[in-house]
Amino acid sequence: MSPDAKRLKVLSLVTMFVGIAVAVVGIVLFTDGFELSDLLALVSGLATMVLGGSGARIANVPSNAKRLIPQAGVITAVDVASAAGSGFAVPGQTVAVIVASVVAVLSLVVCVTAVSVKKNLEKI
Repeated sequence: MSPDAKRLKVLSLVTMFVGIAVAVVGIVLFTDGFELSDLLALVSGLATMVLGGSGARIANVPSNAKRLIPQAGVITAVDVASAAGSGFAVPGQTVAVIVASVVAVLSLVVCVTAVSVKKNLEKI
């Protein structure tokens, strides 16, 4: 396994576990009292968890990294929209904005790493 594929695998696993943690935080916030920002944090965590699982699976076959790029781009957009929506929907929801921002950054890093794996395979 190439160093870039290993990096993609590790980042994807970290992203998956952080996505699970954000989904749990979203559930806790959601049960505390329904607000739109809590639901957005939950959706963002679940989407990022799926991205992390897909990335970890795809990293085993680096030639499939090109299939991860569109998925990572869409989930990054969902996470950014979730962070922005959490900030504007209900003022004072800093926890939801922070967790959605963290998973947005992780999703973007997975996307950039998948592009790096794809480019390195094209050089060969």
